[in-house]
Amino acid sequence: MVYEYSECREKVFTDQGQRLFIKVRDRAFKLLDEAGAFKMEKILCLAGDNWLQLACIDRMVELNEIVQVNYEVEIAQQHRVFVRF
Repeated sequence: MVYEYSECREKVFTDQGQRLFIKVRDRAFKLLDEAGAFKMEKILCLAGDNWLQLACIDRMVELNEIVQVNYEVEIAQQHRVFVRF
């Protein structure tokens, strides 16, 4: 099975999804404050559903809070790199 944001997006808006979104967002902003960028693998170390964590990051992209910098190459999800928008 392959991760598809469009299939996981609705789960971000559940109670569990919102709780995880806050954790993921806090972790992402902490990593951005420390280093200016982060790899997805640093988010996936949080406890919980990995696909939901991916969806939380994609939701942050959708909200223009972060942007993926290596989007032009096809890479594994965990190697995606993000910076502030």
